[in-house]
Amino acid sequence: IKELKGARIVAKGGTKHRKYGISWLRRHKIVIDKKCKNLIDEISKFSRLKDKSGNILPVYQDGHDHTLDALRYAFTALIEQKSGIMGTNISGV
Repeated sequence: IKELKGARIVAKGGTKHRKYGISWLRRHKIVIDKKCKNLIDEISKFSRLKDKSGNILPVYQDGHDHTLDALRYAFTALIEQKSGIMGTNISGV
């Protein structure tokens, strides 16, 4: 972000709280055009991690989620506005 701003490109970091951003997206109906094949593929494969016994952990997988991250970043202003988390700590979400 700092480098982009240094190049006079308007930029803002995404919601710092990945878990909250994903949770926010999951609570809303988002229409995705069928041409967005990478996003559809990532969303269909995205899941929480499991422990050795197969129990679902409260941690989302990492990697192969670039378009999903882009979707979160696109909604950053709305997520922050609706949640009131502008700069506040939401640990425990």
